[in-house]
Amino acid sequence: RRCRGGEGRMGGSYSRIAAEKRAKEAALLAAPVPLHRHSVTCIKFCNGGDLVLTASEDRTLALWDFSQGQKFGKLWRLNKLTDPCSKPAEDAAAANGHPASVGVLRCPLPGQTHEGHSHWVTCVDIDPASSIVYSGGMDRVVKAWDMYSGRCLRTYHGHTDWVTQVSVKGRVIYSA
Repeated sequence: RRCRGGEGRMGGSYSRIAAEKRAKEAALLAAPVPLHRHSVTCIKFCNGGDLVLTASEDRTLALWDFSQGQKFGKLWRLNKLTDPCSKPAEDAAAANGHPASVGVLRCPLPGQTHEGHSHWVTCVDIDPASSIVYSGGMDRVVKAWDMYSGRCLRTYHGHTDWVTQVSVKGRVIYSA
């Protein structure tokens, strides 16, 4: 038996369910969150997607806490470290079925741009065991950031060209 118009043995209900699923997935993508001022260059997921780390051409990185417990998000809000753009992030997350509040920490913190990268951030990684985020960029350095405070802990020099990859394995930081 040949299928016509998306109908088959299951009749028209399959195509209607598939269309509803596509519409729901499209709605998830329809609400961009304007945190970075320029293109996102890298994204890293941690803890099954509860923590998301993004890097951007605007010389910043952002750590997003989508977890139910909001361990980091609560701390960032308590210490007034959340990014002013986190309100649209909260609205978009709630509309997309995520927790009602999303903590967003931007590194460097506003007013602390001297700690940040001097060019695009191209790669990121998270070391959840030590609560340190690492970033590399076109400025030829790797930076270590505290996930709790958003402060730059250390800058590693030595690359002769852009840093295109950073990875943490145990107590070793690999960068290329």
